Amino acid sequence: MSNDPSINADREGTLLLCRLCWEESGAVVDRWKKRAAKSGIQVQMVDCMAACDHGPSGALAAPGAWTYLLGHLKEADGDALFWGATALARSKDGLLPWDYRPARYRKIIRGRIPPIAAGQ
Repeated sequence: MSNDPSINADREGTLLLCRLCWEESGAVVDRWKKRAAKSGIQVQMVDCMAACDHGPSGALAAPGAWTYLLGHLKEADGDALFWGATALARSKDGLLPWDYRPARYRKIIRGRIPPIAAGQ
């Protein structure tokens, strides 16, 4: 465990993928699920993310963190997506670290949603 105060080791990152966008890319999703199982990241399929104009769509989420809506995803984005899920889960402030984001994030982040406070 790191002593870095900016790291939160208690959260698990989740990569959410739009089932409709990714239905023809089952092999890609299966590879990502196998990789996720080895890295402590969850891959969850959701019925529709209503971001069809920006598909294939996905999102990065972690408890108590901002959720990042992603679009125009490609199979080649796997490394960037797994980096993001891990970085978000470890972030103390619930944000992806701007300085260390892969360049691809400039093109795929469509928006972010603040965390819901406990009890709301």
